[in-house]
Amino acid sequence: MTPAYIDIFLYLISVFVIMPFVEKVLKRNLQKTKLSHNVRIRKFYKRFIYIIRFFVILGAIFLLIHQFILKPINTVNHSAIVSSSANVWKYFSSTEGNFKIKFPNGAPKKITDEYHPTLSASYLKYRLLQYFENDVNGDLYWVEVNAYPENYGLINSYNSLSNYENSIKENLKNSSDSASLISSNQDTFKGNPSINLVFKSKNYYYKYRIFAIGEYAYGIVSVSTNRDFPQFEKFANSFEILNSNSSLAPIVAPAINPAPVFLTGNKEQDISALQATLSKLQNGKSGWQESYGDPKYSKADLDKLIDLYSREIAFCETLILNLQTGKGSVADNTSLLNAIGDMANQSDTIANRLNGK
Repeated sequence: MTPAYIDIFLYLISVFVIMPFVEKVLKRNLQKTKLSHNVRIRKFYKRFIYIIRFFVILGAIFLLIHQFILKPINTVNHSAIVSSSANVWKYFSSTEGNFKIKFPNGAPKKITDEYHPTLSASYLKYRLLQYFENDVNGDLYWVEVNAYPENYGLINSYNSLSNYENSIKENLKNSSDSASLISSNQDTFKGNPSINLVFKSKNYYYKYRIFAIGEYAYGIVSVSTNRDFPQFEKFANSFEILNSNSSLAPIVAPAINPAPVFLTGNKEQDISALQATLSKLQNGKSGWQESYGDPKYSKADLDKLIDLYSREIAFCETLILNLQTGKGSVADNTSLLNAIGDMANQSDTIANRLNGK
């Protein structure tokens, strides 16, 4: 499109040079013809000249509107379209995960929020959170949070991170993309031990940076077709901890419903099965006792659940003692076993409800 000053210059040439020249030529031609004295013809020529002047003026008005009104509006709209298609890198905060970080557009989706048993005790759970967002190039960015119970004692070291690393390797190996590890190195991130991992699948590269702060283990991840991960450091370095004490993961004990035990008449086998059941019940009770004070659970519900566990444990201990000493009839022992089963079903129902299952 021609610049405004050229358009205006051409308009001035047409008005002050070309238009007078055209009028002069028309008048000269009219005077040379035999029709010059014809009044109707002379009026026609005048009207024709007026029409040409009208369209020249109309063109001038359009030119001014275009150059000084329409063109600036179009320029602004174009800039807006360009900026909306680019990555803006806005902060996103998660009080649940106790962090904030800049995502390409600042609005990731939380695709995972679930509980898993810890390695130290199956009745203790950690909370897994995952947030995903794509940039304009199709590269994927996500943050993975493993939120452990308060005072769990997560050790911030390379050795403790190795368990996290192994789980990532296993998950990617068994995924539909079947990615394998191509590099791994120990580093520090925000003053904490960290491990950088790069995986390769048939179509993509995965880069992880894993580290632990307090009771949280984090994974900052990018998935790209470009092995250089051009935006990974920008993404990772924007990570900050919120230091919100209220966001610490609650202790969530699993529902404990031991497999039914049947008295086979084999003393050693029956005692062994009952001792395994007793251990699970004790772990379940201990886990739920740690949940007192958590606003998610009412004291009345916890009192009822702990009472059920306590009675199950007492009945189980009595039954084991009866078998070990030969006390109690078969009918009495069977009644104790049935009572344990009934209470286990009740405690299982309450625990599932409290865990939101």
